[in-house]
Amino acid sequence: MFILNTQAHARLDQMAQQFEVVCNGLNENEGQAIQTMDQSASLIRSNLIQVKEQLEKLAVY
Repeated sequence: MFILNTQAHARLDQMAQQFEVVCNGLNENEGQAIQTMDQSASLIRSNLIQVKEQLEKLAVY
């Protein structure tokens, strides 16, 4: 199991919040929810890439 640094925890929290917004949006406004889901997916992908890069740096040590 990895011990994530504060920055990684913050990114994961942000992704969880975005996912919650998407789920709530699906119930309220389908069109906006789809746009939010696309933005969230992009953000999640970007954040996971950054987390992966940091984990790779840590693995070198």
